Amino acid sequence: MDTALVTTLQGVQDFFLMKAREILSRMNNARVLKTDAWNEVMGDVNGFKTVPIARQLPNVASMQIIEVRQDRAMKAQWMYSNLSVEVLNEDLRQHEFEKEKFDCILDLSTISYVQFTDARSIINKYFSALKPDGI
Repeated sequence: MDTALVTTLQGVQDFFLMKAREILSRMNNARVLKTDAWNEVMGDVNGFKTVPIARQLPNVASMQIIEVRQDRAMKAQWMYSNLSVEVLNEDLRQHEFEKEKFDCILDLSTISYVQFTDARSIINKYFSALKPDGI
């Protein structure tokens, strides 16, 4: 992988993690939705090192990860078997979210991989799934 690209990807991941920590540090016992398990399970991808985000966040009482790929979902389930992390092998487009369940939704790039019309629907589902003061 191109060194500049690795540096950019690492920077985006680091920024995402920094912002997630900042947001969650203001919450207590947060319920978090993460929209994929890519960072959790990929490890080293041609020089770009992913980090298991769920292990890096403060004040999280529980986390739900929705991963469309079965292999990644299974690996994430194994990785987080000792934490309060529920991993679902589902497609966000078909997933039925519980209303006002989450304090925080973390979507690093999942939404950018779906059709615009699907993205609109998913974002509406996100808003419905967030608690009134959620982010």
